[in-house]
Order: sequence, then C-alpha cells, then structure tokens
Amino acid sequence: MNYIGASPVDTIRGYLVSGRGAVGAFESGETWNGATGIISSNAAADLAHVGIGYAENSAIPAGSYSTFMGQTVGASTILIRYTRIGDANLDGIVDGNDAGTLGGSFNAAGFGQWYYGDFDYDGTVTGDDAGAQSGLFNPSALPL
Repeated sequence: MNYIGASPVDTIRGYLVSGRGAVGAFESGETWNGATGIISSNAAADLAHVGIGYAENSAIPAGSYSTFMGQTVGASTILIRYTRIGDANLDGIVDGNDAGTLGGSFNAAGFGQWYYGDFDYDGTVTGDDAGAQSGLFNPSALPL
C-alpha cells in the first residue's frame, strides 16, 4: 500500500489488531477471525507459528525494499505479509537480522510495531516476543 502524506501505519496496525482479536501473549485469545479488520484463516490455523506482519518500508531497521513480493515499492509503502512470528523484516525467514532488530528494540519506548519486534501487538517488545522469535529461529528455513 503506497501512500501520500502522513503514514497510515498505525491505522493498519489497528486493523490487524482487530482482525487478530487480542493483543499480548500468543495463543491467549487471538483468533485472526475478528469481526472487523484484517483477518487470516491461515494464521488462525497455526497461532503459535505464523501471523500477519507489517512494516513501514522506510523504517525497517535491516533496510527498506525496492521490490517486495514481486512488486515495486517505495519508501512510502506499508508492507503486509503472512509470515512466521519473529520475522521483523518480512522476508519470510526468522534469522539474525530479525533477532538484531528485536534486541535493539527490547523494552524500549516507541517501538511497538511488528517491524521492531512487537509480534504479539501489545505495544512493547518484551520477553513474550523474544521467546516466540527464538522458538522459530531458523535461518535455513524456506521463506513462507
């Protein structure tokens, strides 16, 4: 989603939270089948391993994309992807880039976004996010 003007990233995050159905610890009420927002039957089928990630392309700590999922994208693009929990940069793999991003945002104010490591959408990068990421860390996995 390309945009002009103010970033809609917080609005997109809100749609994802509504669709997820809950914030906080994994497998504690999220359904990815909310009455409103962005939903996913695939994410609902595997709550412990996958979710819907998003990123402000220009703010991805590991670097922005010029193409994403086969599409040309610019700095003012919001990226959304069905991916593994822990995949901060939305490349489909949980690896050292994602771990470094989470480590740099851990318990820091102002980093409550998926692309900084807030994989449970609770607004803060915490041990729950780190635990989920470490359980899925596999740099040699095929991308989703």
